[in-house]
Amino acid sequence: MSLGQGLTPLPPGSQGNLCLGGPLYRLKRVGETQFSGAQGQVTFQPDPGQLPGGILWVAGSNWKFQYWTRDTPQLSNFSNLVSVTFCN
Repeated sequence: MSLGQGLTPLPPGSQGNLCLGGPLYRLKRVGETQFSGAQGQVTFQPDPGQLPGGILWVAGSNWKFQYWTRDTPQLSNFSNLVSVTFCN
């Protein structure tokens, strides 16, 4: 996730584009690696009280999110960019 939007076409080892602009914050804690199974879907609910780098989601802030996936042991990919504006 990031406050900025960017474009990094085909980062090394990836088939997709990274659309976030730095600084980047990765929402991954121990045990949060997920397997999408046959449906190709996962559910993820981050804890707003335990965000990386001590950041906060405050009212009026607009964060960009992108999901990073592993397609094969050698290749990864990215979801489409999602932009979320937080409110009270």
